Amino acid sequence: MRQSFKVSFYLRSNYENKEGKSPVMLRIFLGGAMSNLGSTKIFVDKAQWNSRTSRQKGRSSEALAVNASLDAISTSLHSLYHKYQDDQTISLDKLRSAYLGQIQEFSTFLPVFDKFIDDIRQRVGHTISKESLQKYSVLRRHFFEFLVHRYKRKDIGLMEFTPAIIQDFELYLTTVALCAYNTAVKKM
Repeated sequence: MRQSFKVSFYLRSNYENKEGKSPVMLRIFLGGAMSNLGSTKIFVDKAQWNSRTSRQKGRSSEALAVNASLDAISTSLHSLYHKYQDDQTISLDKLRSAYLGQIQEFSTFLPVFDKFIDDIRQRVGHTISKESLQKYSVLRRHFFEFLVHRYKRKDIGLMEFTPAIIQDFELYLTTVALCAYNTAVKKM
């Protein structure tokens, strides 16, 4: 039997950061039960918050970005709910754990890295710059190339991801950077 599911945002009005903004908090409902998931890491001026719609007021670029981020969180949680809705053991704890990344969904490293980059992409313009996103994307591409070059593999199991792999990758990056530098110098 399917249970009703709802995502709700509210402002923690008893706290303000250095900029005088309050954190937007996240709460989910399943059936008649409720669970607080904590801060969304999004901060809003109290005067700009609409309690009825649970969104920031206005059409400014900041308001649009905040509301888009809240919509992304809500969509992500609804996707998790739909993923588990036919599971007889669905619960607030299971949804909370899945949302907070405590349920291991991946067995190899690159899908984890891809999810990380997607999370970074959603934060561009808020807490992350486009340049940082680009750096992570380049790092991911280099790691894939490293795996193919060094291990003749396109991905690596999470249990195989060891400090030795990281050291090998650092050496690989140093070598790639040195080769790129030498190529640039020769073209001069």
